[in-house]
Amino acid sequence: MKYEAQSRELEVAKAAPLKDREELEAAKEKLENASQEIESLKNRCENTRQELAAAKSENETVQQELAAAKSENETVQQELVAAQSENETVRQGLQLQVGKMRPCSRSCSCRLENETCSRSL
Repeated sequence: MKYEAQSRELEVAKAAPLKDREELEAAKEKLENASQEIESLKNRCENTRQELAAAKSENETVQQELAAAKSENETVQQELVAAQSENETVRQGLQLQVGKMRPCSRSCSCRLENETCSRSL
């Protein structure tokens, strides 16, 4: 019996290092998996940072284009106001000329003051 007990103790003693070794290998594998996952997350983070930088750059470009468009719009508005003013000046000038015209007694429809009718009867 003593021999059988010692034999069992020896078997248990031999199995313990094997079990410890298996647990160690399992722990190493988990550590490797965790390291790979961390590396993957770092890569995803870097990719996201790059995408963010690209989006910021694109946003800056759009802001500059918007500012240029606003400036161009302001210029066009000023040109429109100037054209409207010129149009009003021309309209008023035409109204003054029309006011100076009087009907002609001849067959032509009208003439300016102090000018003779150029059409012949």
